[in-house]
Amino acid sequence: MRPEPMGSESERRGGIVRKRLQERLDELRLTARGASVAAGLSPEAVRMMLSGRSNSPRATSLFALARVLQCDVGYLMGEQDVPYRTSEPTVLPDETLIGIVPLLVSGRVRLGWEDSDYSDDVDWYTSDIHSLPQYLPGAQKLFILDDESFDRVIPRGSLLHVLENLDWHGPGLRDGDLVILLRMRAEKTDQPDTYKGQEELSLRRVAQRAPDLIILETASTSARLQDEVVWEGPGTEVRDGGRWRVGDQASESLSVTGIVLRAHVHFAGPPLLGKRLATIDEADDYVNSFVHRG
Repeated sequence: MRPEPMGSESERRGGIVRKRLQERLDELRLTARGASVAAGLSPEAVRMMLSGRSNSPRATSLFALARVLQCDVGYLMGEQDVPYRTSEPTVLPDETLIGIVPLLVSGRVRLGWEDSDYSDDVDWYTSDIHSLPQYLPGAQKLFILDDESFDRVIPRGSLLHVLENLDWHGPGLRDGDLVILLRMRAEKTDQPDTYKGQEELSLRRVAQRAPDLIILETASTSARLQDEVVWEGPGTEVRDGGRWRVGDQASESLSVTGIVLRAHVHFAGPPLLGKRLATIDEADDYVNSFVHRG
């Protein structure tokens, strides 16, 4: 029997990684460059792995890619045959949703004030992007980036995978984090002593975090869309950080409603969306269609 060539085990493992990487890229309609950037790697990292020029990628690189490619790192390495070792989605008796579920595209983020709308009508869409297992699915949503406020790093039309309900997980904010900022204010109308609620939901980067100061900025090549919010106050909180006061000197109500876990930057132009959901009831029916109640 001929001896096994030196390096054959490394080549075999490299072949598995290449095959699994390509499968997940195809499944999620991701480009190699898009996956690399979303994982925080060099733009050419995944392409080099796929070409065989990098037969033994670093474990840290594979862990970062596993998050972007929605799978366990063991799947990329050929140690398991399913992307996630997780049970079917289930609703527990206390109504807590667990498991891995498809996420809803449940809003748009962009600079600019809009009148507040508190009706049950929505403009949501289904997607083939799934929740990450380390967080509760009910705290994860997708948002469309609907302007060029971050065109230096994320093109318009990208999908932002956001972890909401920060008090559930408490990851804390760090300099450089991308977050969803909700600003609310009362705008005076033409009618005497009459005001209307307005809000802005936008993508921001934490430029500086101090005990009594948070600076949130955009990352646009356009001077028109370069915007900075300075959030001051002793013991600044990421939730309910401002006060609502009606009047000419009204202050804004500020809250960071979520942290961006990853951005699907392969969506250039109009995003690839699934079925449109027009009401909250339709969204509930959709979730119930694939969840097994326990």
